[in-house]
Amino acid sequence: MNKYKFSLIVILCLMLVVCFTGCGKEKVAHQNLPHVTEKKVDVFNKNKIDAFLEKNEPVEFKIPMAWPKPETVDAVDDQNEESVPEEQVNMTYFLFNDEVHETDLDGDGTLETWRITKGEEDDEYLYEAKVYINDELVEEVSDWGFYTNVIALVEFPNWNQKYILISDYGPSDDYLTTVISYSNGEVKYWYVEGIYENNTLSINADRTIVEQKRASILQTWWYYVTYDVTKDGLVKREEDFYEPIETDLWLWGSETKCDFEFYSKPDRDSEKIFIPMGAYVYFTGLDDEHWVEISYEQYDVTKYAYLYVDDFYIVDRNSEMTAEDLFEDLLMAD
Repeated sequence: MNKYKFSLIVILCLMLVVCFTGCGKEKVAHQNLPHVTEKKVDVFNKNKIDAFLEKNEPVEFKIPMAWPKPETVDAVDDQNEESVPEEQVNMTYFLFNDEVHETDLDGDGTLETWRITKGEEDDEYLYEAKVYINDELVEEVSDWGFYTNVIALVEFPNWNQKYILISDYGPSDDYLTTVISYSNGEVKYWYVEGIYENNTLSINADRTIVEQKRASILQTWWYYVTYDVTKDGLVKREEDFYEPIETDLWLWGSETKCDFEFYSKPDRDSEKIFIPMGAYVYFTGLDDEHWVEISYEQYDVTKYAYLYVDDFYIVDRNSEMTAEDLFEDLLMAD
């Protein structure tokens, strides 16, 4: 082999190495990363809760203020300790049993005695949670009843009111948290989806609680809802459309199985937009009542249209056409 051929082979090998090592380097934009991740704070790490259960004594952890939502996955790595504000949420864990605790729940300077216990067992798993304040049964909280073994007491910075959280795994990972407050002799409670143990519920020092809510139209998918913690309790931030949460396992898009007329606006009196069979559309938003926003490409231009959905997945009431009749490979989970 002469020197010329040898040099040519070396150059070709170097070119192949560069090509292959460059694959997969493109950044993937995630518009909806979780508000709290393991890289930001490990307080939600289940190992810590398990360790607490072994000790059988209250343990306090601090949760930093929610970080700004990054535009890319790499943006999380760019965060550092100096960017974490001083304000923190205090969370104290207690065993879910009949033990009595003393806490100034409403910030009036007086300690209340409180305990939360599982009521009588309905069947193999289901319970009612009974809330006692100053030795009086003030509320019975009943929903799924697949409660965890831990109760959390939440204290926001610069805020007198404290909140008790009860986590519920649900019958098929339908996560639910009961948020309980006590003030001036009155108990109030709210249900939010998600649980703090597995990071499907974010509790932030700016007095917001962000749930990962399961949508109730089109298919099985999720979106974030933010609640402001106020003197009147949890107040939901209403939005016209919610952006679905992106996952590593599922892209919210599909190919149409047939020709279909969508709406140009989320209004059934608006003009129709014809999209042919075989077009690929992305599901970019939902109001979780009737409307799904979709995007599609036409002549290299991104355009938007709207689908009206009735009774979870009926897209044409006249023909009783379902979402599965219109779209390929929707995610339909129990």
